[in-house]
Amino acid sequence: MDWLVDLLAREDCLKKEIAELSTKTDRLRISSPDSKNVFFCTIKPKIEEIQAAFDDYLCGRNEAERLFMNYKVRLKLPLFSHLRSIYLAGLPGGN
Repeated sequence: MDWLVDLLAREDCLKKEIAELSTKTDRLRISSPDSKNVFFCTIKPKIEEIQAAFDDYLCGRNEAERLFMNYKVRLKLPLFSHLRSIYLAGLPGGN
């Protein structure tokens, strides 16, 4: 499960980035345009990076393995999973 160890390390980096942002931005209001800009300029690329790595790990896997890996990611990487769902919901045509 080296793939999971790698993704966990990437999520730890994401957590650190968010912690740094929270001190730098003076706790911007969530609804302010500046906070949304911070998210899309800083956090979104990190989410995309983790997603791209995960997509690479899914390549060549059968359906059962993909389902298991998706389950593990949702279970073990809660921050990434939550932010990914928010990001995907914000895309045109996202749910």
